[in-house]
Amino acid sequence: MDITKTGVWSWLMQRITAVYIFIGVVVHFMVVHYYISVKTELIDTMVTRITSIGWQIFDFTLLAAVTYHALNGIYTVICDLGISRKARRGWTFIFWILGIAITVLGFLILTRLVAVSSPVSINPVPSP
Repeated sequence: MDITKTGVWSWLMQRITAVYIFIGVVVHFMVVHYYISVKTELIDTMVTRITSIGWQIFDFTLLAAVTYHALNGIYTVICDLGISRKARRGWTFIFWILGIAITVLGFLILTRLVAVSSPVSINPVPSP
């Protein structure tokens, strides 16, 4: 990998997001697959976790880190293939639009999941 093609900040953010993703995946698996799976009230525990603001921030930042890390990795591979400066600008634009779209879509899915899981949003069937 040639840092001069993609930049030092890109290289540094790739390393930072890699560490965050590693820690985030370990935390996710420990909480979701080990801690929650041994509880008897599985649904209640999941709803509590999903509606917690701390977990919402964690999920969103993990989504943003994975999106950046993946798209930056693909961009770095493309740059290492020796494309022109003009083509790099085009790929940069494409990846920025794609990254923003993925992050916004993920945010909307996460917020919708919270809205559906929230006890306030559950509408009981009216009695006749």
